[in-house]
Amino acid sequence: MRLIITFLVTISYAVAANASYSTGTWAIELSGPDGQTYRPEATITEKEDKLEGSYYSPRTDQTFDLRDVKLDTENTLQFTLDTNGLKVAYRGKIEGNKMVGSAQIFRQGRQFEATFTASRKARADSVSGTWEMEAVMGGNTTQSILLLAVANDGKISATRKSNENAVEFDDVKLVDGVLTFSTKGKRRGYDYTAYYKGDVKGDKIEGELVISAEAAGVTREFAWSANRVD
Repeated sequence: MRLIITFLVTISYAVAANASYSTGTWAIELSGPDGQTYRPEATITEKEDKLEGSYYSPRTDQTFDLRDVKLDTENTLQFTLDTNGLKVAYRGKIEGNKMVGSAQIFRQGRQFEATFTASRKARADSVSGTWEMEAVMGGNTTQSILLLAVANDGKISATRKSNENAVEFDDVKLVDGVLTFSTKGKRRGYDYTAYYKGDVKGDKIEGELVISAEAAGVTREFAWSANRVD
């Protein structure tokens, strides 16, 4: 009996520890039986060691609660949408920030099967903070401070500070763990665009910087990185 209890406790701890592996907002691409592609979002959260979820349909601009949200020890996530005579039971295998699986669709007494893929959306607030930034350009290393902040509406702002100068970046986006931003300027009479792209991995960003001056016919690529310090 003691062995059985120990086994059950071990399994329960494993499942609880595994639960956070599935949390986040998943952008789904569902290939429907009607030949159309549907792009809902499922947000999975953990509360008191249990999984919950919500489901957003961009077609109807409505959000619904999910039922039967579970993650097994093989990292297979299942959840069910059940509303207005439509029931869709999802089941997918998670590998990192990707999920692949199938969905059983029940409607008007009929059953259909569909396949889906999903990508976990990166949280914008995961990049907030002060970062020490370096760029290697032509054998020289430039150092500056990168400030990233997230507004209440989820928009990200990026500012680079070097000595007494500050540059506000444009088009700041975080998609699937990849941060991008850009700025424009003028040097030696030529307009240029500097485009940054970097993979965010915890407190470190690594990527490439592309500087392009079309009128001069010049494009250069450099490496850049940043480490969060606050």
